[in-house]
Amino acid sequence: MTAPVVECVDASKNFGGVTAVDRVSFALEPGEILSILGTSGCGKTSVLRLIAGFEAPDEGEIWIEGRVASADHTLVPPEKRGVGMVFQEYALFPHMTVLQNIAFGLANISEQERHKRLSELLELVRLTGLERRYPHELSGGQQQRVALARTLAPKPVILLLDEPFSNVDATMRADLRREDNTILRESSITTIWAEAITARFKPGAACGRIKTAYPTTVNKATKKEKAVERDPVKEKMTKRCVPS
Repeated sequence: MTAPVVECVDASKNFGGVTAVDRVSFALEPGEILSILGTSGCGKTSVLRLIAGFEAPDEGEIWIEGRVASADHTLVPPEKRGVGMVFQEYALFPHMTVLQNIAFGLANISEQERHKRLSELLELVRLTGLERRYPHELSGGQQQRVALARTLAPKPVILLLDEPFSNVDATMRADLRREDNTILRESSITTIWAEAITARFKPGAACGRIKTAYPTTVNKATKKEKAVERDPVKEKMTKRCVPS
């Protein structure tokens, strides 16, 4: 039986005596997309940071491709996990073009491989023809796709998206969500997507399987999630609402 791409087993994290993540458990197979939804400050970002290796869990374990990444006396550094993360701010280099920003994620490959990979990424994120533009010449949605392409460039095992539409106008979010969902499915990358539930965004608009992170314990599954058979761990999310 193939090991899950990523598996959290009773992972917990405290900050200053306040519980941010409380015994979180889930597992994802290759190509699966998981949306972690919740109100602002309920621990969504903390879960992503634990998987990325930016934080160490106080309890529990995190496994990536069948190997322990975080546990007692074990903490694999972020750069050795094969995890890519798109942050809320996108962090694009303002003095670099679209092509240069994306290429920044590529290293130790031949010029021919580099050119081929960049062409694939530009086509994947629908930015062909905009290679020479700078970030300030792009819309918010285009900037987000540059950040996505740069993160996908080195072919990470897992992609983490931390509220990717927080800097985009509300009227554009639904279209961008659909576009990104299509891009992620075309790339077949295992993805965890954290997004805040607001008056304008409801759980039904999320992509893939859904996990909710509320101040009270809530497990909400789509039909897709119910169809996924999983026996290693019980899926549950944080019970407390604290800054993420």
